Amino acid sequence: MTDSFRETLEDQTFGTPYRAPASHRIPTNGIGLLLAFSFSAGLLYWLAVTVLSGRSLAFDSALLLHIHAFEPARFVHFANAVCVLVTVFSVLMLAYLCWQRRWTSALFWFGSTAGASILCGIAKKLMERHRPELWALATKHASFSFPSGHATQSMAFVVALLLLAPAAKRTTILALGLPWIALVALCRLYLGLHYPTDILAGWALAAAWCCLLGLLRLPNAASR
Repeated sequence: MTDSFRETLEDQTFGTPYRAPASHRIPTNGIGLLLAFSFSAGLLYWLAVTVLSGRSLAFDSALLLHIHAFEPARFVHFANAVCVLVTVFSVLMLAYLCWQRRWTSALFWFGSTAGASILCGIAKKLMERHRPELWALATKHASFSFPSGHATQSMAFVVALLLLAPAAKRTTILALGLPWIALVALCRLYLGLHYPTDILAGWALAAAWCCLLGLLRLPNAASR
């Protein structure tokens, strides 16, 4: 047995484990995105089934009344203003990316936020869940309730921003983004325009959609 053949055999049997080329491996962040997508999509499906069966109505109504009872009446104007800012922030971010000529990032941002909103509208028509009527509403909407469009937009904003931002800035984005998402949700619940499960569904839809786009974006990001 020649020395070269022996070395080759040792490498194959006891040596360094085989590593696939980088182009054939799933990046670590890709595994995280896949897990996040699977969880979010599963949660959205479970919420839809639960709402259609009517099992969530008692919980939804009780929590909604509890939230409304402990907030001052003047909170209505503040809540409406917060809801308007959801769309304003998304448009401003898109304008900023275009101004910076970051066209790929701008396209991803538009696909994440606008795509999530479109999917939300489709889901509303499929579910046809009417908005809560637990008290006289200061603001009325003709569209359906499930899922919440504002919850969808706020979650899409933060998740898309996380996917575009450098790793060093993601902690800051989470620290600012999570309270913002919670504030938007609280405003929609206080205004009586959504049930809690509408909010959860909006979050799940946006997270699943943005993670799916993030997975599709990985090969292009790795090649740059």
